[in-house]
Amino acid sequence: MPGDFGWDDVGSWTSMERLYEKDEYGNVIKGNVVSVDTKKCIIAGSDKLIATLGIEDVIVVDTEEALLICSKDKAQNVKEILKELRERKSEYL
Repeated sequence: MPGDFGWDDVGSWTSMERLYEKDEYGNVIKGNVVSVDTKKCIIAGSDKLIATLGIEDVIVVDTEEALLICSKDKAQNVKEILKELRERKSEYL
């Protein structure tokens, strides 16, 4: 049976822009965040304060074990970090 439905790669950080509400500056913010002069960013954390100042088109993800900061146009290249961590036999895998 044919179907016509959309697809969204919810496995990517940039999908958050489609799934969550943006503030007046185009930011998707989850967690304890203070942002000043911050535009079109994705910022996700939990209890620890994340403060941003003067950034644009950046992804910031803070977890208990690691902090990711990357340009949105490089979000699909996060696999390169995983590759590097594997080569280093990192405990973060």
